[in-house]
Amino acid sequence: MDVKNSMLMVFVAACLCMVANAMSIPQQDDDNAIELGPAGKEMDERATWLDTRGLEDDFKELVFLALQELSNEHRISEIVEEAPSKKAKRGRWQGFCFRRTRNGRFLPYICWKGDRK
Repeated sequence: MDVKNSMLMVFVAACLCMVANAMSIPQQDDDNAIELGPAGKEMDERATWLDTRGLEDDFKELVFLALQELSNEHRISEIVEEAPSKKAKRGRWQGFCFRRTRNGRFLPYICWKGDRK
């Protein structure tokens, strides 16, 4: 009798687990969709200060207006003249050299390549 009661309890527990699992599966009905927030707003809407979608054109316009204002004030030429010029390369650059080890493998290391003056 004890085995019969324990099997019955296991069966009931398994049925309860299956029912609980089935209830947690979301339904495809529109009844379960949450659309309205506490103030009647849709939850998908973002606050206006958080909305960053589609700002590329506004940013380009802002940069264009800033450059146009600097051009009208004749300040662009000052900025361009103050820019540091690139130095000519001196004929050397860093690269990888390889040294053969005792067991025949190659060990890479950083070395200077190019013209040696």
